[in-house]
Amino acid sequence: MKEIALYALLNGIQFTANLHGLEKATIKAWIRDLDFDRDPFFVKLRNLVIKTAKKIGIERTCTLFEFPRRTLEILMQEFGDEEVAVELPAKRSKPSNGDGKEAKMRALKMHIKGKSTTEISLALQIGQEKITKWVEFYEAKKREKKIAKKEEAPVNVTVISSDSDIDRKPKVEEIIKKVPDPVNLEEIQEIDPFDLMFEESIKQP
Repeated sequence: MKEIALYALLNGIQFTANLHGLEKATIKAWIRDLDFDRDPFFVKLRNLVIKTAKKIGIERTCTLFEFPRRTLEILMQEFGDEEVAVELPAKRSKPSNGDGKEAKMRALKMHIKGKSTTEISLALQIGQEKITKWVEFYEAKKREKKIAKKEEAPVNVTVISSDSDIDRKPKVEEIIKKVPDPVNLEEIQEIDPFDLMFEESIKQP
């Protein structure tokens, strides 16, 4: 009966009644029999909510657990000074270097895996505001790297002098003029002085 009553509190009385084939009045009676003050389930839940509110504030706790603010204020007034009977996950100690580098790396790894800032905050016991700053800084750096890679990419530019140059085939004469005459270094010989004298004598009348 107790398990069904707890299930009804979490999922709704009508849904639970239809699921188990019970009357709504019966389930309501079982809920009234629950010991909200001493039942271990409610003690754990109450301690979790109160400790979270003390750590991150009432406003953010209301958003996290989807509680009305007035409900949480009453809970804090009634049980705020209650000794925590259930141990919650121990708060992570800061790394020895004092800059929180290890915690930051763990948070970013969880972010890359798709975890929300709320889930990361609860898992690492670190304020959600700090987690959000780390994630925003990481995403900004990632965008800067993408932009830098795009700017470094080579751009091919084709310059066309005029429309008349498009698809114009060069003439054969132009090709011949552009090809330099081959030079054979072996054919270049030193001029003999006797040959020069012979040429000069021929030129004389």
